[in-house]
Amino acid sequence: MKNCSDVTLTASDVFSAYTQTAWSTAIFTTTIIFALITYLLFGYITIRIQRRTPFGPRRIFVVRLIGLFPIFSLTSLTGFLVPRASNIVKWGSSMYLAHTIYSFLLLLMEYYGGPQKMIETISSKPMSIARAPLACCFAPCFPKVTMDPRKFHLIRYLVLQVTVIRPTCVFFNAVMWADGVQEDSFVDPINVGLYFQIVTMVSTLISVYGLQIFYHASLDHLEESLIRPKFAVLQAVLLTTNIESFIFTILAWLDVFPCIGPWTSGSRTDVVYNIIVVHEMLIFLLIFGFIMLRIRRRQTQGFGTVSSMAASSGEKSGPFQEDGEEGGRESQPLQTIPEDVQEHSSQDVV
Repeated sequence: MKNCSDVTLTASDVFSAYTQTAWSTAIFTTTIIFALITYLLFGYITIRIQRRTPFGPRRIFVVRLIGLFPIFSLTSLTGFLVPRASNIVKWGSSMYLAHTIYSFLLLLMEYYGGPQKMIETISSKPMSIARAPLACCFAPCFPKVTMDPRKFHLIRYLVLQVTVIRPTCVFFNAVMWADGVQEDSFVDPINVGLYFQIVTMVSTLISVYGLQIFYHASLDHLEESLIRPKFAVLQAVLLTTNIESFIFTILAWLDVFPCIGPWTSGSRTDVVYNIIVVHEMLIFLLIFGFIMLRIRRRQTQGFGTVSSMAASSGEKSGPFQEDGEEGGRESQPLQTIPEDVQEHSSQDVV
């Protein structure tokens, strides 16, 4: 039975439709299992971070950043199971994403030791503001600038604006959909919801542009803080939630997914989008966990532990030799292990 009307299915209708055939039951079960694995893996990574990192803003910001994966997996799973709640959960995930974007900037400040020390450090040499996604193609037109408090706060405001504009646009879009003003996943030049989507995308791009400036200015100074994989987390979620959402909205407008069974064209588009996001979040989290594990092992092999380094000082090879060797030459004193090496060897870098 086709449902080409504007009536959105309830959760009970969706459950009945998914259990009718073997392939739909497999998709239904696999999506739930992928979401559950994402939550369990996030819990495991969070426990490791809490055990190896002292309580403070740094640990909170890192956990919040990694939390993008389970949050978007949860909201997409909810939209997959309860189509009528699709716009509500989109609003919740947009709020979390917007505040996480700014939290990454706060994390950079925490690594530096505060905004003032961050300004002093990155102002040591001129930096480029021709960064993706807005100005990467205009590098010759953008001269390098030296950071000062005025420029710093101006770029910070570029990042901060997304915490207000993005959730507000998604909220009003959900309100209009709930009131029946517009159909979900429908693109129409006279539809206000389309312009809300455009404003949301522009706001996100501007925020990412400001974040890119700070990120590239910090690569040389925060290499040991592993900001590359952390920024990759943010970029991966931004790409999947913005570009894919916009593409699927266009596909719904073109009726690429016709109304089949109980689903309307818009509902089927949302279903396919939510299924893809749930699977992508687990893949991204696995990749992030694998990268962090490799970096952790590399650091452990490179620094070693304080006890193992001290034990190796008793060997006859190397600079630490005993009396009587080579004409009774005096043994050299043990080298002092830097405090930052001790810190790296005892806990993860987050």
